Amino acid sequence: MEIKYGQAVTPDLEYIYVIAKFISQKKRQLFFEAIVEDKDGNKLATAKSKNWIID
Repeated sequence: MEIKYGQAVTPDLEYIYVIAKFISQKKRQLFFEAIVEDKDGNKLATAKSKNWIID
């Protein structure tokens, strides 16, 4: 998993939005992406993940 932080998430924020998406599948690999934003749409963090399908 790769995570990039833009701004700190602090207790004074009323709430945050987490938008997670399935991006693609290549054979047994699944790719996901997530974005964390504050109520004004400012990007606080992003993440990318690659997961393997195991039988």
